[in-house]
Amino acid sequence: MTGIAILGGTGALGGALVLRLAKAGHEVLIGSRDPEKARATAAGLIETLPGVHVHGCGLADAADRAELCVLTVPYAAHAETLSAVRAQLAG
Repeated sequence: MTGIAILGGTGALGGALVLRLAKAGHEVLIGSRDPEKARATAAGLIETLPGVHVHGCGLADAADRAELCVLTVPYAAHAETLSAVRAQLAG
């Protein structure tokens, strides 16, 4: 396990956290329901801020690879998102 996963990292709140954590030198995993969108977001950050450690992936992959997960989706999406990562967050 490595880094911090921002589940919902392509949204406004998640994106702001990703940016600040990456600038502070943390490895950040951007987790999204749409892995392509997460990868594009990560690529944009890497282009803007060379040297940051940001990776885009699906929700389950981000949750599985991270030491710490932060949920940044709207409240209405909490149940669906947590259900998608339940197995990865168990324990």
